[in-house]
Amino acid sequence: MLKNGIYEQIVNTRINKELQQLDREKYDIELEKLDGEDARRILTIYISYVINQALQRCTKGT
Repeated sequence: MLKNGIYEQIVNTRINKELQQLDREKYDIELEKLDGEDARRILTIYISYVINQALQRCTKGT
């Protein structure tokens, strides 16, 4: 089993690399530290958005 925090470090490193590759003229990118409650709230909003988009595509395909 991985040590606590290793997975998060890997994910953060990958996201950081991908953000660095984005064209800053095309995207409005802001980086800031989040506390645990804010991170959960933002992740919940994002996951809800992704699930909603997927469900809309599924219903359009039927």
